[in-house]
Amino acid sequence: MKNLQKGRILAGLTQHQLARQANIDRSKISLVENGQLSLTPQEARRVLHALSRSLRKQAAAIARVLSGEVPKPNEGIKHEREGS
Repeated sequence: MKNLQKGRILAGLTQHQLARQANIDRSKISLVENGQLSLTPQEARRVLHALSRSLRKQAAAIARVLSGEVPKPNEGIKHEREGS
């Protein structure tokens, strides 16, 4: 399901981050992205919720910048390190 991969990348998330936020194994995210496995309806809802939450944060940060607000250092979208 390449659409999941596209959505994840658009949302600015790694497989690890998406998996943690959706409470799904990272290996399952990889298998789904490669079309080898499907998500259950409950998993799909959790993934969509995680993606939409990330996109809302990005949209809010963009809106603040466009309104002339200058972001403070380390404010806005926070990308977690792999393995943290």
